Amino acid sequence: MVENRLWVHENYECVALEGMAVEIPVGIVDWERMPGKRQKLVISVEMYRRRGALEARSIDQCLDYARVFNFIDTAFGPDRPHTEYIETVAEEVIACCLDDPSVEACRVKIDKPHVLNGRALPRLEVYRMRPNR
Repeated sequence: MVENRLWVHENYECVALEGMAVEIPVGIVDWERMPGKRQKLVISVEMYRRRGALEARSIDQCLDYARVFNFIDTAFGPDRPHTEYIETVAEEVIACCLDDPSVEACRVKIDKPHVLNGRALPRLEVYRMRPNR
């Protein structure tokens, strides 16, 4: 498998938020759709932008992982309605990342650790670049 890290010939920085666990009603099979059934998802996010040496002189100049954390914490809280596909979850997180105009690309990984009883780890991984960059 080829590692899809960014743009080999340019300088980029990455700010990551790893392993954020949420429990939401999610899935398409019957047992996942049972009323009140919630599943643990583990969400990891990477945000990228071109950079040279560190130039940040204030927090406003940094990629903000706290903003993404707060979005996930709120959007995937206890009142969330049933979501069929983890792809929907990924697209919502991607939209949050790309709401920051300084984010040029992001990667979102979502694990469903309990769905196969620990025998395998299902994962969705989406990498998205801002259009027209």
